[in-house]
Formats: sequence, C-alpha cells, structure tokens
Amino acid sequence: LNLLRKLDVKKLAIAGFDGFKQGEEGNYMQGTIDIKRHEAEYDAINKELATMFGKFAKTVEGKCEIKFITPSMFDKTININRNF
Repeated sequence: LNLLRKLDVKKLAIAGFDGFKQGEEGNYMQGTIDIKRHEAEYDAINKELATMFGKFAKTVEGKCEIKFITPSMFDKTININRNF
C-alpha cells in the first residue's frame, strides 16, 4: 500500500482483505492452511490491520479512491471514498 501511495495511484480496488474470524474455516482460500493455533490472536491482528489501513487511507484521502471488491470488516470501520 505504501508503494501504491508513493506511485500516486488514483484508484485502488482491494479483494480478499476481509480479516480473520474465530471459528471460521474460510479464513484462507486454500483450506489446507492451518492457522487455528493463532486463533486467540485474531482480534489483536484485526485491530492492528484496521489501524494500519486507517492510517494509509487517511494519507491518501482526497487523492486516491479506494474500493473493496469483496466484503471486508475494514470497509465498515474506515471512512473511505467508495465511489469508483
């Protein structure tokens, strides 16, 4: 994301940035990836991702349009321009 900001990208579409959900089998597209050992950390990871993405979104506000192609928990917590 920082590279895209430095390249002065005007429109950004994001897919698969949906966060982690406890008890979900679909946290990864490939079902063979076992990350249940980190399940207790999901809330902290999601909070950190939301903070980092929020900072990025604020730095490109008014300069870059951001759209989530797939549903994302970060879409609801971050005030971004959703118009493409």
